[in-house]
Amino acid sequence: MEWFKKLFIIGMSFWLVVCIFFIISAVNSSYKGYLFDKNIGSYCKLSFDSSDIALKIDYFNKCSDKLNQEWFNGYGAWWFKKPNNNMNELYKVTDSLNLRLNDIKNVNKTSFEYQKGLEQVEDELENYMAVTLPVFQRAYCFKKSITKYLC
Repeated sequence: MEWFKKLFIIGMSFWLVVCIFFIISAVNSSYKGYLFDKNIGSYCKLSFDSSDIALKIDYFNKCSDKLNQEWFNGYGAWWFKKPNNNMNELYKVTDSLNLRLNDIKNVNKTSFEYQKGLEQVEDELENYMAVTLPVFQRAYCFKKSITKYLC
């Protein structure tokens, strides 16, 4: 019976350590997500929410500049590496969206071309925030986190 108590204590200690690790990991990942959103992601969201093209460009430039300052290499996933989670490709997407925003800036605001271009850019920004920005956020967590593979 004594060996059963020792085995039980060892097993419970193991599960306690595992639980503590996962709690720390969850808190760490949430905090890194908050930091990414605070320092980078919020500018992209403000760009999408803005109705004026100059303000959209200003906020997206801040988002783009901060992403470039971080410069994530490799992939935004440690599993299932694909072209759409390759960080170098996602930087190209960011740059192309930035160029598209700047192209619309020079169009007459009362024209149909401006309205259609603004509508398209808003769709592209919405897609960017839904698809591309989360990959950058995972890469940020991966780069800054002590529990890299649980981001």
